[in-house]
Amino acid sequence: MNIEKINSLLLTLCLIGIFYLVYYQNIYFPKKLQNCYDVAIGLERARHQPNDDLQITNTDIAGYMKNLTSCLSD
Repeated sequence: MNIEKINSLLLTLCLIGIFYLVYYQNIYFPKKLQNCYDVAIGLERARHQPNDDLQITNTDIAGYMKNLTSCLSD
């Protein structure tokens, strides 16, 4: 292979990588983050469903963060 082919191949791979990063950060990740917020809030609401006293405790925050991080790690 001559140097022009190698350069064009590397340029193509770099452009594909840049387009993937732009897609992931601007389109895919915000949708996944919003979905995970909704799931974590829904699980905490379900835990308090019969009687909700509208107080937020450290246990509630810990459960919310645990559910959010487990959703994001999938």
